Amino acid sequence: MKKMYLLLFAALICSGNLFAQLYGQTFGQTGLVDLEFGNKGIITDSYSVTANMNGHTSVLQPDGKFIMAGGNSSNQVTLMRYTQNGWLDNSFGTNGKSLISSPPGSNLGGTSASLAVQTNGKIIYASGSSGKITLVRLKPNGTFDSSFGINGISYSPTVALWGSTVGKVIVKADGKIVTAGTGYYNVNTPYFEVAQFLPNGKLDSSFAVNGFFHYSAGAGGAGHSLALLPNDHIIVAGIRFPLGVMAGVNLKPNGVIDSSYGTNGVVTCQAFLNNKALYCRVSLQNDNKVLLLGCGIWSGNRKGIGLGRFNINGKPDSAFAYLGTLTTTFENFGDSPQGVNEQFDGTLVISGYSNVSSNKFAMMRLKSNGTTDTTYGRLGKVLTAVPGNGGVIDNSFMQPDGKIVLTGSTKLNNVYSFVAGRFVVTPNPHYNTLKGYTYLDMNSNGVKDSTEAFAQNIKYTIVKSALDSITVQSSDGRFLADILDTGTYVSNTVLAAPAYYTAPTPVNHITSNTTYFNVDSVAFSIMPLPGVTDVCISLTPCTPARIGGNVLYGISYKNIGTAISDGTIEFIKDSNLIFSWATITPSSVSGDTIRWNYNNLIPQESGWIVVHMSLPIPPAISLGDTVYSTATITPNNTDVNPPNNFAFLLQIATYSYDPNNKLESHGGKITAAKVAAGEYLTYTINFQNTGNDYAANVFIRDTLSNKLDWSTLQMISASHDYQLTMNNGKCFWAFNNINLLDSATNPAASQGYLTYMVKPKANVQIGDVINNTAAIYFDYNLPIFTNTEMTTVVAETFPLKLLSFTARKQDKTNLLNWV
Repeated sequence: MKKMYLLLFAALICSGNLFAQLYGQTFGQTGLVDLEFGNKGIITDSYSVTANMNGHTSVLQPDGKFIMAGGNSSNQVTLMRYTQNGWLDNSFGTNGKSLISSPPGSNLGGTSASLAVQTNGKIIYASGSSGKITLVRLKPNGTFDSSFGINGISYSPTVALWGSTVGKVIVKADGKIVTAGTGYYNVNTPYFEVAQFLPNGKLDSSFAVNGFFHYSAGAGGAGHSLALLPNDHIIVAGIRFPLGVMAGVNLKPNGVIDSSYGTNGVVTCQAFLNNKALYCRVSLQNDNKVLLLGCGIWSGNRKGIGLGRFNINGKPDSAFAYLGTLTTTFENFGDSPQGVNEQFDGTLVISGYSNVSSNKFAMMRLKSNGTTDTTYGRLGKVLTAVPGNGGVIDNSFMQPDGKIVLTGSTKLNNVYSFVAGRFVVTPNPHYNTLKGYTYLDMNSNGVKDSTEAFAQNIKYTIVKSALDSITVQSSDGRFLADILDTGTYVSNTVLAAPAYYTAPTPVNHITSNTTYFNVDSVAFSIMPLPGVTDVCISLTPCTPARIGGNVLYGISYKNIGTAISDGTIEFIKDSNLIFSWATITPSSVSGDTIRWNYNNLIPQESGWIVVHMSLPIPPAISLGDTVYSTATITPNNTDVNPPNNFAFLLQIATYSYDPNNKLESHGGKITAAKVAAGEYLTYTINFQNTGNDYAANVFIRDTLSNKLDWSTLQMISASHDYQLTMNNGKCFWAFNNINLLDSATNPAASQGYLTYMVKPKANVQIGDVINNTAAIYFDYNLPIFTNTEMTTVVAETFPLKLLSFTARKQDKTNLLNWV
């Protein structure tokens, strides 16, 4: 007998912040596309013209909004501002979009650019255009700030004979503006270049030499980025020639090199073979250690990630990775890293894109010591397809709640577009842990002995207040809640009704913490009431009722009583279904009735039978016909709860179908009388890996209709081990380490499902439609959305099928006969 394991069910009723921490960290969701962002997790917005983007950049505002910008070959820059959740902000420009046109003789839409936001909300756009550094300042509403430069635009003098680029712009606390990039002082020798401007856009002549600094040691170099240290020093980063070494130069506030830092003011990171770095970004950790992130040639044309960490004195941090330097890859050395963000717990998220086969959002997380955090994504990495063709990621930032946003450009329907994706990465910086279990204390000694079992499917409530409480239900009786705040929580074991066990001991458990990082534990004991017979059954559609195709139903049964049970399972199929075989050989088959005997079903044991059938082709059955089957379990002893001994399944005959689908057992209709009687809707979500590699993890999101009573949701069965979290009708299943094979390798092993039931609200009306759609993630790819399963509340109906109809005239009367 094959067991069906009904594993961890966790329903979380808590504040938004606490649930975000649980939802993002404890239950393994880190790295998933966040469906609450933009259009199902992704933004794609076209430019004003169908021209390739130059110099994509983005910036996060202090209020959580963010801006994406890019130029084009028509000498125009497009800026779009979004709300924190990825919707265009209509208070900015025109319907969220602001256009900056280049004055005659200039080109704002250069190949390099950067954005910054001042403390007063004004926006700085900087680029290298027409050989000069160009600054544009906009008001918070996206219009030009005429008090800046000339009508909102400021140009630097031409100092670098062959022109300047801008890789990064920042605004200092005193309002001065600093840019970093490359200055081409002769045709063969580019240099790191830093320029500083006064708040009004004029060049700050007190900085370096007439406002400009350039680093000309050796054969020069290419500057790409900068960061501001707390002492107002500047770290400018880039590639030092001729070898291509990642380097950072420390400048004092006046633009002079601080020779006490590193080696004569310079730090270098040799992460690649032959030092073939292509570009370098710089960022600061919360403890002011400096991170140099670069892309370089690993061997041949393969591109890898290089990361170096330096202490505040410029010396390599020998505690990080290998003596301060790490070389790694997103995916088989086809990498373009663009940024690194430090999370609340000190972990580092490197982000960018991978272009090994098709371009993908790419992230990986490192522990604070530089080793890969394998609890994140798939072995520490997340790769998600960028929509469209040729998508690239140029920037990333971390929102206040810890979620990571990656931005760039792509091409959709021959139109170049902004693209952004948000990923749920919410580590919890402070927490306390409560762990425990419930066991069957068979000898009543108050201690779990080695021969005593955990109690299965036990629910726990962990309550601090009405807005800060957690409900957890686990299959084996063990639980872990590792996100408790300070204060006092009261935890209880809640036995499902009807309860076939004695009251738990202790009655409750109190956990009090005044600090964080504490661990508490509790053991509840219960005793089974002897001799209770209660078995239950469910009928699950593994496939739709597909005309001319195979139809698979799953029969799940379980002993939820306390006595060993023997009995019979009876499946009566729809007469249109043709029985082929079952995973457990039937005891008998007679017409449409198929029976199995079960024996020695011990308490809490489950069984699972898959029935393989087929539907004929028309005219035997037609599209839209109903297919109705039932299943009954009958124990030999008297069952104390007969209603759960019966299950039914009603389907509508269909043609071809998507293997990733959602089905409901009533076939699209439920009567108001059945709703009033408290009948459940039973949903099944089927999934199949149709990719070209195994899926290490599968995640499913399902937002329940507001016409359903969310508190009544109960899991019935699932194909694999899972964890479920739920809050305000939002359900998230995690099939961690499922290792689901692809359909080309093994069709049978590429499939899975889950089944749950939930009641409609008592106040639904006739004509109400209950809609539900699920999103299925295979590893960290973009979600596959199921069909929308619709169930209509109808008046009382009868299961009638018209067999024949005749009419004849008799005198002045029409006689109708029907069967």
